[in-house]
Amino acid sequence: MPFENTRDKGTAQPYRSSAIRDGITFDHVEALWRFDRKLRLLCLDAIETVEIGLRSRLAYLLGQRDPLGHGHRDSLKQGLAVTSELPV
Repeated sequence: MPFENTRDKGTAQPYRSSAIRDGITFDHVEALWRFDRKLRLLCLDAIETVEIGLRSRLAYLLGQRDPLGHGHRDSLKQGLAVTSELPV
């Protein structure tokens, strides 16, 4: 249970909010929690897909420049220019 900041009062009191509406049941809270969890997992899955795509393109560009470019710092000093020659 969240506790409100009560440093000036000296004791911790459970957080009470007037924003909680009458008629809200645990089933409503659970449904919202499940929706939030599914949405979060979908977003993280999409982010992972983009991340893998970016890493693959970066590896492709470094590999074109130097097959062992991942181990040489000088390979990154020139910068990377994205061209239309990249595989999709």
